[in-house]
Amino acid sequence: MTMRWLALAAGALLLGGCFISDDPLIPSNAYVYPLPAQANGDSYGWDKDTHQWKYRNAAALRRSGDGYVLTENNEDTFFVMMPLAPNAWLVQTGGGNGQRYLYGYLERDDKGAYYSYGLDDLCTQLWAQRDSTGLQFVDDDCQPNSLDDLVALVRNHVMSAHEASAEGAYIIR
Repeated sequence: MTMRWLALAAGALLLGGCFISDDPLIPSNAYVYPLPAQANGDSYGWDKDTHQWKYRNAAALRRSGDGYVLTENNEDTFFVMMPLAPNAWLVQTGGGNGQRYLYGYLERDDKGAYYSYGLDDLCTQLWAQRDSTGLQFVDDDCQPNSLDDLVALVRNHVMSAHEASAEGAYIIR
């Protein structure tokens, strides 16, 4: 049985200080499906004190309609993905029922491990540069003016400089 590390942005996207939008920024014609159609596994969180992954709970992933659903602690999180580069994706979740859309970044390394990056730290860093970022600031959140602005920020600050850190991981069987 092959095991894959799969880190989804779902958990990280639920934190404060996120990249948000009132309307979806990722168009449906840009959606991709690089993850398994269905899988079960275990959820891990990064322990900043011990610098190790620690078990959180069981998780399940399934393809649903235009995206995926991650089920963890009996809660479902629907998300879609858009490619940014080979083995790198922008992730969008939320929306519906008056919720805003939230964004994160997912990448796969050369061994097949997937890592998600929360963008809340990046939002905090960009606050000081708010006049030149193409962002609006709403409470503690960053709101890009367009998909192009968000992609440029992720490419410049996360993909090239790794100004964010992986926050969650899922071992999928």
